[in-house]
Amino acid sequence: MGGKDRRSTGQRRAAKAKARQQRLAGQEFRREQHARLVVERAGDPRFIQRERLPDGGRVVRWDPESVAGTRISGALHHQLEKFREKFGRQPGPEDPIFFDPDAEDPTPLSAGSLSRELDRLVENADEIGVPPALIKAFRDLGYLVTEENRHLFSAAEIEAWRETVERYRAEDEPDDDDLGEEELVELLGAEISAVVARTLIEPSPQHARDFAARVIEMDLVLADAGVDDSAGALGLSAAFAVVARWLSGLREERAAEPVAEEVLGWVGSALGPASVALSRRAAGILGAPESSGVTVQELVDELEDDFLPALIWLAVGAVGCYGGGDVTWLQRFEVDPDHGAT
Repeated sequence: MGGKDRRSTGQRRAAKAKARQQRLAGQEFRREQHARLVVERAGDPRFIQRERLPDGGRVVRWDPESVAGTRISGALHHQLEKFREKFGRQPGPEDPIFFDPDAEDPTPLSAGSLSRELDRLVENADEIGVPPALIKAFRDLGYLVTEENRHLFSAAEIEAWRETVERYRAEDEPDDDDLGEEELVELLGAEISAVVARTLIEPSPQHARDFAARVIEMDLVLADAGVDDSAGALGLSAAFAVVARWLSGLREERAAEPVAEEVLGWVGSALGPASVALSRRAAGILGAPESSGVTVQELVDELEDDFLPALIWLAVGAVGCYGGGDVTWLQRFEVDPDHGAT
């Protein structure tokens, strides 16, 4: 996967345009998924429901026995306790539950007070166990998206939330000059694991393609900036190393079993014939005889932008077949820094 990137300026521009097209396709896919989610959760007591009142106002309802309801009720009880501790009495019907902690009397939390409180949370994010990117996005946008409440927001709000969180995550990451090869592999390994998990929950080839488009775009930006150009496509090389480690580890662990056919069968049933056809070309790493002689460079040239997705789909199939649907099963094939791959 190494070697100097010899693509012309025109080829790089074409690749960038294709990456943008894939990003737009990913956005459209997410909009469609969100529309289905809103319909599926409408009226479902397991999830928070927002209703419009006759006077034009809105009310939020939840089942206190549901997962979301339990969390909300717990948060409200905690806030009520904070009110009693500060003011020495129960809140009245006109008192704000979320109050300014610096005010002597119960006063609604102002924008300035909220901003200061969020800044404090950002500074203590590691201590409280909340990613700072989430707090910063909430501070900027004024709303917080979770897996349990995402149906209450529009597709545009969800997309704005995702982009803001990703931007802050990128800013919070170490500079490229400080990010070594091992750190890059570890970072991408976590991201690919998340892609595998999401594909298992919501079977679609698009999750892997969205991720691959981001990796390709990152490599193009690095190449244009002249960052370590001698190493070629840094992100793609690191991502390949992660997935290849998993798949080769599985093949070694189950050398006597028809691993390739089992995994490809799972991919075909879950992700469709087009995905399994592409994955079959990459399945030599699992011992598929028809593709065992294909080199990595030949796969890159043949599959192009679907090179990395095809491998990720194989990893998804591996977890589906042998890992019981639990993506942490892949950790058995992680590299031990002292002894190599387990």
